[in-house]
Amino acid sequence: MFETFGLRQFFAASWVELMLFFHDACSRLDCMINIYVGNLSFRTDDEALRQAFEGHGEIASAKVVMDRETGRSKGFGFVEMPNREAGLAAIKALDGQELDGRALRVNEARPREERPRTGGGREGGFAPRPRRF
Repeated sequence: MFETFGLRQFFAASWVELMLFFHDACSRLDCMINIYVGNLSFRTDDEALRQAFEGHGEIASAKVVMDRETGRSKGFGFVEMPNREAGLAAIKALDGQELDGRALRVNEARPREERPRTGGGREGGFAPRPRRF
């Protein structure tokens, strides 16, 4: 049906044009970029992570992810930079570089996936009780 009216080509072309428009708009507006930094030493803290990226542009935030139970680093963190182009340059410059004796793994962070909340069992973690009469 779409073939007879040429709509498939119209929608395909429009989608590509729309994606290019938003990509160009993002680069013109200096969109924020979130950067994943992996293979961090357990000694690396937020300030050391921030200092590693400061030479590549303005830093909005730098956070090493910590384990809630132990208070120890999980070995990765995130850096947010307000300028996308500077962030991409930082990724290119720092990927594979050493920080605190470890070779960093640096790339653009993917959006966090939604995970279903589980309570360990049915109905909020509590099993239904048999009724007593």
